[in-house]
Amino acid sequence: MRHKLLALSFVLLAALSGCASLPSNAPGYASAPSAPEGYATVYLYRVGAYPTLRKPDVFVAGVKVFEPPELAYTWAYVKAGEQPFRIEWAWDTKWPPLSFSRPLVAGQSYYLKISGSFEGRGLTHVLGSNARFVPRGEAESELVGCCKFIVPDAQRIQ
Repeated sequence: MRHKLLALSFVLLAALSGCASLPSNAPGYASAPSAPEGYATVYLYRVGAYPTLRKPDVFVAGVKVFEPPELAYTWAYVKAGEQPFRIEWAWDTKWPPLSFSRPLVAGQSYYLKISGSFEGRGLTHVLGSNARFVPRGEAESELVGCCKFIVPDAQRIQ
């Protein structure tokens, strides 16, 4: 019985790892082409976002943009104006979702870093989700060193 449990645990871990891994041929960081008139460029990337073996759904203006594995990034053109952002984890992770909005200016670039935390406190634990816009220089420095490009589900968002 113990061997069956061990084998099942290994299969489950392998399945979860496969779900959250980057393609081996994913390209490194490169700037996006200039945004069309009336749009901003929004880069979204994930570094240090627990649970690292799972992928959240990232929405902008109600449109799913991508499901980033750890150390992945993408970009999308988003219509200028006040835009809502939402990050949702699978219900079984019990990681809290995030919702916020941000005004976007046409022709500007924005860098949204998705991260989180896990803190064990004896028999309990505290789960944290975090997403923050970071300055271009800081973001690009981090993106060059960490992240691979994932094609978004939607590249132009009204």
